[in-house]
Amino acid sequence: MYWSTVAAVAGGSREGDVVSTVEKWFPYRKGTGTFELFAIPHVGAASTVFNDLRGELAGDGVALSATVLPGHGRRIREKLHDRMDTLLAEFADMAERDGYSAFSGNYGLLGSCSGAVIAYELAKILVAAPCLNPQLLVVCSGHAPARVRDSGMSQLSTADLFARTASLGGTADALMLDQDFMAVLEPVLRADWAIYDGYVHQPAPKLPLPILAARGNEDTQVNREDLLLWEDYTSEKFMTAELPSGHWALLGEGPAALAREIRAARSAVGAA
Repeated sequence: MYWSTVAAVAGGSREGDVVSTVEKWFPYRKGTGTFELFAIPHVGAASTVFNDLRGELAGDGVALSATVLPGHGRRIREKLHDRMDTLLAEFADMAERDGYSAFSGNYGLLGSCSGAVIAYELAKILVAAPCLNPQLLVVCSGHAPARVRDSGMSQLSTADLFARTASLGGTADALMLDQDFMAVLEPVLRADWAIYDGYVHQPAPKLPLPILAARGNEDTQVNREDLLLWEDYTSEKFMTAELPSGHWALLGEGPAALAREIRAARSAVGAA
């Protein structure tokens, strides 16, 4: 995953449980668009991984609000989650405490790579909640829920974890050699991988909202057949997109191409 964008954080020990709020989950909301896209990054990544895509979408009236998960970035002092159920429970509690006000307008969800399955699970929560349904779910470079498998990454030794991280690409060599940076990153990586590796899809009704599934046309981790499996998770319109990128579709030409596909998808489903 693209770990070079893990947030710059101060040192210090994490605090215990902290009351979760919308401002904590989405601290960079601008509120300047007619459509809000809540975006969940991949394992170990910071919200800044969406910066280029945010800029590309702004001209379409889409405000991208990137998620900062507990224990990540500016929330570094909060307790990390290493299980999907506890992460989802915190989100559900936060949304209820907020009276679902963040989800009362025109909005959608986007998940990148491992964040795709989290975005799917958040969509399930919001569909069941007393709020408006998302108008669109965008999954980029991510396997469909039933295809998620234990990668074994969360159980690797420190040396092997970092070596595998480097081999997946997307991280500057200088950062991989920065021991202080990697010491901060290791618990985040392990917790994020544990969420993904421990995930077990529970069959559920199809989502009553359209899905756009995208991948890089040179992605060796998510192929065309993997992309098409997402159709099983919606009862509404299903769309796919091939982007001019490898697995890291949020880099290079990927964000501009993905923004165009999101624009077309919104138009196709009549999203506001």
